[in-house]
Amino acid sequence: MNMMIKSPKHCEAERALWCAVLSMALHDLTCEPKDSLHRKKAIAWVGAYPTGPFKAVCRSAGFEPEAVWPRLKRLCEAEGAKT
Repeated sequence: MNMMIKSPKHCEAERALWCAVLSMALHDLTCEPKDSLHRKKAIAWVGAYPTGPFKAVCRSAGFEPEAVWPRLKRLCEAEGAKT
């Protein structure tokens, strides 16, 4: 079995990548127009409940999905998006 050992630098880069995914979702939910395809995709990704992929991204970014999901879900439902 070939196992790769991750260096601290590799782990930091990987975490930064997943943080960027969450950051992009946050941007799309708050800065994109309501009818924007990006906003619609972000809403679909956040979903009606935390999915496996959503949980994996949160954990890979170093966050608890149970803490992140309700906050993003509120943004999905907010009327505060650009019109």
